[in-house]
Amino acid sequence: MSRIYLPAATLIPSDEKVIIIKLPDVSRVQEIVRAQLDRWEEQRKRYFRVEIRLPFKPITTGERSQMARIYGHMNWIAMITGNDLETVKMFMKRKAMSQGFPFDVMVGEKDEESMEVPWSLARISTQHAAILCNTIQQWAAREGIPLPEYASDGSVVLV
Repeated sequence: MSRIYLPAATLIPSDEKVIIIKLPDVSRVQEIVRAQLDRWEEQRKRYFRVEIRLPFKPITTGERSQMARIYGHMNWIAMITGNDLETVKMFMKRKAMSQGFPFDVMVGEKDEESMEVPWSLARISTQHAAILCNTIQQWAAREGIPLPEYASDGSVVLV
């Protein structure tokens, strides 16, 4: 999937079933968008998604990062409970949705059912990661499962 990040685009109201976006007068941005649209046209891609949202700070990665903590805690819970990591991950993300963890709503064209699907961890921000960390810690505390944390001396302890 190609992503193009644009600076401060403006949405123009329209009575038609068309979304009009006024791009900033930045020739480089227009070149990038035109090049991407041309590639899609060459590939005969008839549909594309436009996502408009405020920028966010991406989640931290690496040793002792938010992502390492989330995965460490979920792996530990999976090991203690006997569930696999994917089950624990989905369970925790679904629980975190009530606290503000982001989700998409999946709706079929012919099916009137809809389903809320939590975002992949690859899409979340530092704020979303904090919500998930808190959810994991609260759930583990209620269940009496101690979680591994780094001590001030760098060792790992269960708390």
